[in-house]
Amino acid sequence: MSKVVADYKRYRVKATAKINVAVQILHGQVGATVARIGTKDLLHEDPHSDPKRWKDKWQFSPGSGSQVAGKMLFITTAVADVRKETDATGVSYQLTGGPDAFAWRFETSVDEAGGMVIYQMTVDFYA
Repeated sequence: MSKVVADYKRYRVKATAKINVAVQILHGQVGATVARIGTKDLLHEDPHSDPKRWKDKWQFSPGSGSQVAGKMLFITTAVADVRKETDATGVSYQLTGGPDAFAWRFETSVDEAGGMVIYQMTVDFYA
């Protein structure tokens, strides 16, 4: 059985600054991430991303501050427990390009070896 961990944050943007998002899987585990603004799938449009592979990090840009202000970014990351040494899972979400850089870190353990945790982050961009 998988667990779900969810949070909501507001992130202030600057009109001309490019917004960058980094997703990092913690504790040596692997995961899969999906990121959307509305119906736009951000990871499939990023030439540096491989959305079909489980891995430990992603980097993408949803656009400039003026393009994302007033919109919501939805990030869902599934983290699988693949290490025998620990049942700990976690994910770090980092945003840059606004007046301040923000970082959110979530961690939880799975109930059984090989379990999965679904992390959901909603970011509300505002100017």
